[in-house]
Amino acid sequence: MAKSIIGIPKTIDNDVFGTDVTFGFDTALGIATEAIDRLHSTAHSHHRIIVVEIMGHRAGWLALGAGIAGGADVILLPEIPYSIDSVAEAILYRMKGGKNFSIVAVAEGAIDFRRRDERNEDQQHKDNRPRKAHP
Repeated sequence: MAKSIIGIPKTIDNDVFGTDVTFGFDTALGIATEAIDRLHSTAHSHHRIIVVEIMGHRAGWLALGAGIAGGADVILLPEIPYSIDSVAEAILYRMKGGKNFSIVAVAEGAIDFRRRDERNEDQQHKDNRPRKAHP
């Protein structure tokens, strides 16, 4: 007796190959956008730089969408290694323009390009280790 099976992609990261949007992504996007939007008044009134970490270990869809919709000033994604110096420059540029606050949206998998290079070297080293023969 044959049974039909249907697979339904459910992840807030929106990183399932072959799908446009996964279940959970839209809800998570709305919540993250609202959180960033609500932080604006606090950041502005207290002259703060606020860093908001958003889910997204390997895919930055959620941080990108929420960062744009919520008005983040800097958005850091796992797919694009960043330079902390560039982030600092962007914030200083805003300050020179009279903006005394900034909001930085960071996907949890975002990584400084220098750390990415170190991580790649560590992985290559692990890949080149001699393997022990198991009895």
